[in-house]
Amino acid sequence: MMKDKNTTTLTKVLNVVASIIFGISLVVCSVIGGFATFATDADYYREVQSGLGVTPSRIGLSSEENMMIANESLADYMAGRIDDMQVIVTNYGAEQPLWSSQAISHMKDVRDLVQLWSTIAIVLVVYMVGYIVYRVRDKSGRLKLCSDVVSTYCIVGIVIGIIAVSVLVFGFNDVFVIFHKLFFSNNDWLFAPSDLIVRLLPEKFFLTMAVRGGITVLSVVAITLISAIIYRKVANRQIDKKD
Repeated sequence: MMKDKNTTTLTKVLNVVASIIFGISLVVCSVIGGFATFATDADYYREVQSGLGVTPSRIGLSSEENMMIANESLADYMAGRIDDMQVIVTNYGAEQPLWSSQAISHMKDVRDLVQLWSTIAIVLVVYMVGYIVYRVRDKSGRLKLCSDVVSTYCIVGIVIGIIAVSVLVFGFNDVFVIFHKLFFSNNDWLFAPSDLIVRLLPEKFFLTMAVRGGITVLSVVAITLISAIIYRKVANRQIDKKD
């Protein structure tokens, strides 16, 4: 009897732990997925730059083509479609490297970080798929899965709210600096104002990325949350009718 009780307790504990890991996985994968999508899309770069008034002449480039090459080399490098950022362009009649050595060094650090995050996301997706398969085997499991989604995304909303308030209170620039100090071990991210990467991707570019990323995550949260709530209500009604 005692052994059965201990087994039941252990099973409950493992289920709670599995549920928590599932929730964390959802949050992490949503954030990484959103960032990776924007960071590897040259069209997204151009769209945001257009809204911010970033033009070739304002950033020291002689043509739209050079600006396009800059955006595409960044996006392709982040996506792993090219191996390096050693790009030579003809700018105002002279051949010159597009990127400074500092920019190349920092973007390598950024890509290494993104690749690490992507690897973590893949592992977490595999776990989530396994967890979902485990839960959907019966109705009680599906209800438990819906409950996990609801509670997790409520937490997501709270976390995003805290981040948003932090940005408003402390300023995006301070949050941006803290992020870089946490994730990078050198000062390559401290660029001179004249560096092309700063002019091409100003602070407002990253603020826009953060806002759009937050909206994207919240949209996914809302759709998933509503779906989970509706399924749970329908399933509970069916159970009540049977009783």
